[in-house]
Parts: sequence; structure tokens; C-alpha cells
Amino acid sequence: MELKDVGQLLLAAIVLIVACYCAFGVEAAAGKIDPLDLQVLKNISEKYSYNTWTFDTDPCSPNAPTSWSNDVKCDCSFDDNKTCHVVYLEIFGENLAGPFPIDIISLRHLTYLSLGNNFLYGPLPPELGTLTGLTNIGVGTNSLSGPIPREFGDLINLSALYMDSNEFSGEIPFEFFKLSNLKTLWLFDNNLSGSIPDIFANMTSLADLRIYGNNLHGQIPESVANLTGIGKLYIGDLSNGGLFPSGLENLQNLSELSLRNNGLIGSIPASLGSLTRLTFLDLSFNNLTSVIPQELWASKSLTTLYLGVNSLVGKLPDSQVQALTALDVSFNQLQGEVPSWLDKATNLQVNLIWNSFNTSSQNNTGLSALPLLNCGDQSGTCDGAGQGNVVKMIIKGESWAGSC
Repeated sequence: MELKDVGQLLLAAIVLIVACYCAFGVEAAAGKIDPLDLQVLKNISEKYSYNTWTFDTDPCSPNAPTSWSNDVKCDCSFDDNKTCHVVYLEIFGENLAGPFPIDIISLRHLTYLSLGNNFLYGPLPPELGTLTGLTNIGVGTNSLSGPIPREFGDLINLSALYMDSNEFSGEIPFEFFKLSNLKTLWLFDNNLSGSIPDIFANMTSLADLRIYGNNLHGQIPESVANLTGIGKLYIGDLSNGGLFPSGLENLQNLSELSLRNNGLIGSIPASLGSLTRLTFLDLSFNNLTSVIPQELWASKSLTTLYLGVNSLVGKLPDSQVQALTALDVSFNQLQGEVPSWLDKATNLQVNLIWNSFNTSSQNNTGLSALPLLNCGDQSGTCDGAGQGNVVKMIIKGESWAGSC
């Protein structure tokens, strides 16, 4: 064998040895899940009969099956990459039934928690407020009850808090004012009481706020006007809501605004027409008066306008609202002729019932393509014989889903 061949053999052997060593070294250096975190996962699996998880593989291993990788994510940078901690836990819509898993508070490095759409019940442990690394809490659509822990105000890194569709009671914690990084807050469809605290002054990152379907009362907080980053604002079902909130024209990122069923009084601010990104506006079921501002009719972005069940007066505009696809002005005190553009707008859903439009006018061309039903005059009779300036039922669109 020539010297050249010997050298090549030695080089190949060295390469093979190094490759084996590196592979073994990587495997040996791969982090393993912290024993306490592993025990938490085992407890959840056992207590809630969550058999999706199998423990023959380290949940934090890169080779863990998708049953783990979809639910659990780890950070393996601890102890010189030797120890992994659970930072992400999602068990969404898996029929978990029972009290909130108290073991979760032992996951000290948790940043993301999603347990929504299950059958959890009972209170939330205040100790969740000690997991200060949390950026997301999702427990919506369960049967959780009791007060919202005030300790949640200490979770200053939170960006999303989903607590909707449960049975939470008591007041919205004032301590929420400390959650300046919050982007999403859903508290709708619970049994919350009291008034909405004035907590929004520093929440300039909040993009999605939904508080309705509770037992709340009082006015909408003035600090809502500070939510300059808000895109979707839903506040509803307040008793004694008072005057229409001021300063909403400052919310130039607003695309959806619903202040439904708050007992609001006064007129609709013309300044809402300056919200150039606003596509959805629901002010139905209030006590609003005066005319519908011309600035709203002139909007180039508004596609949905629900103003039903108020005390609005005046007339509908003579020219079509440019982008409008759904209009509900039912149960108001509107008068005048129904404009012709309603006849020509083929993609528009309309609900005009229970107003005082002059349906007998020969110029009322807007009625030609609308199905009409005379359903009573001002006395409420329903004999189909209404004449002239009577209450009319006028609905256009086969799949109307407005506010009535």
C-alpha cells in the first residue's frame, strides 16, 4: 500500500471519529425537561384523563411527537443548555373537565397559557399572578367562576387576556391599569358587576377591547379616548350609560366600534365620520336622538351601520353611502321618502321597519323593489290598511342579520 493511500485512510478514519463524537456530544448535551415541570404535565394528564400525551419521550426533546410539540414548547437554555423549562402550554378544545389545574402555577417560566373552550369550572387561583413572565392567558369558553384575581394586575408583560364566556363575577380589577403592554382584553359574556374602572389611560397598545354581556352599569370611562392603538372596541349592555363618550374621533386606527345597548343619550357625534378606517358601527338599542350625521353618510369606509332602536329623526340621504352593505335604522322616528338608491343597491341589506316614512308619495321610487308589509299605524294595529304617513315594514336582503 502506497503512503498516499495510507494517508487517505487515516484522514477518512479521523473524519468518521470526529463525526461520531460530534453526534454523541450533541445528544449528550441536549437539554432535558426539568423534573418538576415534567411532574406538572403528568399530573394534568392523570387528573384530566388527557391521554394525548405519552411520557416515553422527553416532552422537550426535538424528537418529541406532534402530540407534544403542538401543546408544549420549552426553553432549553438553562444550566448551560442542560435543563429545559416549559414556556408554552396549550390545551384548547380538548374537553378538559374539572377545576382549574392548580399545578400550572409550578411552571415558573411559563409565558403562554391557553386552556380555552373546555369544561373547567371554579375559581382561578390568585397565584397565577406570580407567573410574571406570562404574555398570554386564554381561558375563554369554560365555566370558571368567582372574582377575577386582582393579582393579575402584576402580570405586566401580558399582551393578551381572554376571559370571555365564563361565569366570572365581581368587579373588573382596578389593578388592570398596570397592564400597559396589553393588546387584547376580552371580558364579554360573564356575570361581572359594578362599573368599568377608568383604567385605560396607559393602555396605548390595546388593539382589541370587548366588554359586554355582563351586569355592568355606569358610563363608559373617559380614558377609552386614550386608546390610540385600538382597532376593535366593543362595550355594551351597560345600564345608565349616560352621554355618548367624547374623544372617540382620536382613535384613528378604529375599524370596528360597537356601543350597543348602553342607554346612551344625546346625539351621534359627527366627528365619527372622520374615522377613515371605520368599517363597522353598531349604536343600536340606545336612547340616541337628533339626526344621523351627514358625515357618517359620507363615509367611504363604512360597510355596516346598525342604528336600530333609538329615537333618531330626520331623513335618509339622497345619495348612496359608498361602501355600505348592511343598514339598520329600524325602530326610530325617521321620516320623508325612501331614497331611490335603495332600489338600485343590489348588494345592500336594509332594515327600515317601524319608522314614519312617507310611503304614499309618487316620488318614492326607492320602494319599488322592496318587499313591503303595512304592519300597523302609530296605534299599533296590523290590518294591512295603513295609508299615507304610517309605520312601514321595509326589509331588503335575503339573509339580514341586523340588530332586530
